[in-house]
Amino acid sequence: MLNTFTENHTPQTALENIPEVKMPMASQHNVIKVDLHDYGFKQAGATGADPYALKNYLDDIRNGFIVDVNENEDEQRKEREKREVEIDKLHEDKTAKESSLRKIREAEIPTAKEQISNLKSQVAELEVERAKQKGETRRSAFNLNLYWPVFAMATIFLYGFYMSAFHTAFFKDMEKALSEASSDNISEILNTVFNIQAFQEFNLHWFAPIIFFVFAMVLHIVFETDKRVRPFLLAGTLLLILIADCLLAYFIEYNSHIIQVLNGAATGDWKFYESPRFYLVLFLGFFTCLGWSLILHAIKTEYQKEDFDEVIRVQKKQLRDKGTELQTKIEDLQKNAIDIEGQIQQLVQMIERKNKQLNNLVYSVSDLEKRITTFYGGWLTFIANLRTNAELKTANEAIMADFRNTHFNKSENQINNQINQIA
Repeated sequence: MLNTFTENHTPQTALENIPEVKMPMASQHNVIKVDLHDYGFKQAGATGADPYALKNYLDDIRNGFIVDVNENEDEQRKEREKREVEIDKLHEDKTAKESSLRKIREAEIPTAKEQISNLKSQVAELEVERAKQKGETRRSAFNLNLYWPVFAMATIFLYGFYMSAFHTAFFKDMEKALSEASSDNISEILNTVFNIQAFQEFNLHWFAPIIFFVFAMVLHIVFETDKRVRPFLLAGTLLLILIADCLLAYFIEYNSHIIQVLNGAATGDWKFYESPRFYLVLFLGFFTCLGWSLILHAIKTEYQKEDFDEVIRVQKKQLRDKGTELQTKIEDLQKNAIDIEGQIQQLVQMIERKNKQLNNLVYSVSDLEKRITTFYGGWLTFIANLRTNAELKTANEAIMADFRNTHFNKSENQINNQINQIA
């Protein structure tokens, strides 16, 4: 039958008279199982061994649309399962990427934008707060310049007063005072409070003012206590200072009365609370001590005041810096989202490609070589039976060589040896 064909047809007439053959296409996903050697021979005859037809058949074999009926079905099944696992893994990766993308777009970016909006609201609130407290929290240089000199003078006065008062009450030389005593007048009264002798003699009265400075400090601390207990602590501290000043005033007045009695300027009938000396000592001690503590508290309060404008500026800067960081984070998230989108698209393309190749299995290069060689052996068998086949054979060999170089990169001798063995 083959000889009859070759006797009556030249390659040209064969090409002209071959009916149009519908060839298997990769896009149709039709897998043809045939004896590749016989199939190659028949298709060469059907197409007149057209080189371009050969190229299409080789591509179909490479893509797995034409397989050898004699191939191992178990190997095909295992390879298919392997490919399906790969596709499942790609789907898992795609799902994970899509989840990350949703998290970025639906959670992280909106959260960052909301935080930026909150920061802007905080900046606006700071402006409103500053407007409400304009001038109330600013440290006053005028107050400090007024408080410090008065505080320094009050400190000197308190120290001198209590040192002199303690000397008059407990360390005064009565004999000398008796010899110097005169009628009850203002000079004599003041001399019982401030006497030069106290500053000329060194004794424990030099340290006595420390007690009242401690009382004044305690009073200052009480001003800072909790409002619920402050009234009780304040009343107790003031009462303690008042009692101490009253005792000091009493002893000063008592010593002065003794001097007056011994000098004949007063009788034995004596009531200390009727003496102006008593109230003078009490006033100079108690109220000056109270005033000193209040001035100390005012100085401390003034220093506690902060420059609110500077505080607002620093707070606004911190908020803006945080806003800038969040904006940078949003930009990074958007870039990351774009990258993930690209990765998802790549995965989609890979999944599509894997799905298309699922029925186009190429198990190994050696298996593919075997298929191609078997098919081409049948194809060449047809050409060999043609009387004038040199030109056609050369054209087909060129197609085969190009396919071989593209996919196998094998030497011509290796392929020819395999073809000869099969033929």
